[in-house]
Amino acid sequence: MNLQYRGSKNFVRGVNELVYYDLQKYLPERRDAMPGEGVDVDDNINPNAGRAFTDTQYAREYNRKWARDYRFMAAYLFQWGIMDQRLVGIVGRREDYTDRTVKGYVRTNNGSIDKNENRVWLRRYLDDGDAPIYDEPQSFGSYEIDYLTYERQLRKSRMNYYQAALAGRYWDGILNTTIGIRHDEYKEDMTDHLNGRTGIRGGSNISINPNLPDDDTNDPELRIIWRSKDPVRINSSDPTARFPNKFGITSKMAGVVVWPIKWLGVFGNYSEGFTTVNRSLDIYNNPHKQPDNKGIDLGLKLEFKSNDRIVFSGRIGYYKSQSSGPSDMASGLAFNFATSTGARGGLWDMARTMYEEAYRTTSDPQWDQKAKRADDYDKAMQTYGDTVDLDVDGWEMDIMINPTRAWSIVINGAITDNAQNNSSPATKAYIAEHSPEWYALTEFEYASDQQRQDMKNDLAYVDMVMRNRVDGRPLVGTPDYTANVFTSYTFLRGPLKGLKIGGGAQFVGPRILGIHKYWDASVDNGVDTSGKKKPTGDWKETPGWGYKSDRSMISSAMLSYNFKLWRRNFLFQVNVSNLFNSDKYIYSSGIGNSTASNNYTWQKRDENGNPVFAENGSPQMEGGKQVPQGFRYTTPRKVTFTIRATF
Repeated sequence: MNLQYRGSKNFVRGVNELVYYDLQKYLPERRDAMPGEGVDVDDNINPNAGRAFTDTQYAREYNRKWARDYRFMAAYLFQWGIMDQRLVGIVGRREDYTDRTVKGYVRTNNGSIDKNENRVWLRRYLDDGDAPIYDEPQSFGSYEIDYLTYERQLRKSRMNYYQAALAGRYWDGILNTTIGIRHDEYKEDMTDHLNGRTGIRGGSNISINPNLPDDDTNDPELRIIWRSKDPVRINSSDPTARFPNKFGITSKMAGVVVWPIKWLGVFGNYSEGFTTVNRSLDIYNNPHKQPDNKGIDLGLKLEFKSNDRIVFSGRIGYYKSQSSGPSDMASGLAFNFATSTGARGGLWDMARTMYEEAYRTTSDPQWDQKAKRADDYDKAMQTYGDTVDLDVDGWEMDIMINPTRAWSIVINGAITDNAQNNSSPATKAYIAEHSPEWYALTEFEYASDQQRQDMKNDLAYVDMVMRNRVDGRPLVGTPDYTANVFTSYTFLRGPLKGLKIGGGAQFVGPRILGIHKYWDASVDNGVDTSGKKKPTGDWKETPGWGYKSDRSMISSAMLSYNFKLWRRNFLFQVNVSNLFNSDKYIYSSGIGNSTASNNYTWQKRDENGNPVFAENGSPQMEGGKQVPQGFRYTTPRKVTFTIRATF
């Protein structure tokens, strides 16, 4: 019988920044000095072209997390002939708390922060040195640091779990089996959510009262959006507020290991589980079930000994898993289908406008009926999420070699293949049902040219998103392979006895970033409404998903020394990560739904360097470069010193 209690706390703070590249070859404010117009080209070159920078309205985030884990375990051992059995039961409860606070700061030109033109972004080039703002910004000349946003979230989750397992050992360990079942009861709730914004307040003289009463919505210092009293929660449009995350789920597992030969084992395992995500709604405004997953792995184990010392041990296995449920990779398209927060609404809002114009022009009641139906569809659509099945399979290998008692080598690696299937089924069905009507409106006779073009643009965006959700598509960001190698040597005798040195490397293969695009200058874009020819050229997609990042390698080293002092055992250790201080940036994701890049073109120039224009006066573009977005820098060389004493 075993009763455990564990508790943990941590506190993190930091500044969030987005990093960009300055790709402007020529200074936009010097258009009078463009090449070919009699001005030296050097006068117009952008000196910062190619440099990485941040344009930031600083947001400071504070996170405090703590957890409590209670567990009661009981085991019963019994033997029957050739088998030894162990029955284990566990009852536990885990509680997690998160206290998150975000403060936003911005400089203004002494105007209202409600107007974008008054906000001054702070630019910092990365190669100017490490100069992030670690403390709250202060006033700077005529520009003041003004308090912009304040957000506070208090979250609490708890999980009660009940588990039973039966482990068997047969014929003195030749056969080992495990079967088990577990039931989890999970609840996550946002106990407090406060989000507000003040007016202009200069410098650091800012007063914030995050503990305002729930009904005090007139305080000039803070405009509350909502807090967590039940009436507010019930009426909130936030799905997390309306449906606190609460569910129960039962999962099963089984495993077997057989040693037909003393040094060779065969294993197989099956397991089920679940993933906790924020509660979301489907396209029909019903809550999704929690994502679940299941998987198997099969393989071989090897172990060779010499004089009771393991000389070689290894494991090679094949695994296959599937997860199913709501996912960020299957986010809904409510803002495209229905009214968005932008100047132009979604597809149904535009359809309503076109039908209303047709009714005003013809007085035909069918258009009035269609306008009302489009308005009903528009109002019925709410923010929703969709589902996707993720299928993953691959091979894993773990090897440990001990050529001598002092020398150890560890190698492990994995090759992964994956795909999404049954992706966004509700969204696909909704599009299949209504797209004929939407596409018909792109040629609707009672709509203006701008309305028809807006409809085409929205449909093109929806099409781009859904191309990224075709079944069989590999997951963005998953490396083709990973591998690690580490070796160490311990001095067992002589003057260096107790000294251990080691080093290794981590290898990460290319990651799929998205669809690869290229610029095709031969594309004929037709004529405009006046009959004049448009510029030629457009972006095209390369078949497949071959747009990948580069592979990467990071090395590490360690040195430790065991010694005795004052009759106590001491350990002194130095660890160095990123040993060679690699500063290569690694692309990991991208902006957009079907491409991990921004696409850049430049204006064509004739043999004299003069800009070329199409017949309708629009610039004729040429070339084109796809530039990946979303990257991270490898953590700089980090040296960690550790001293440990045993009393």
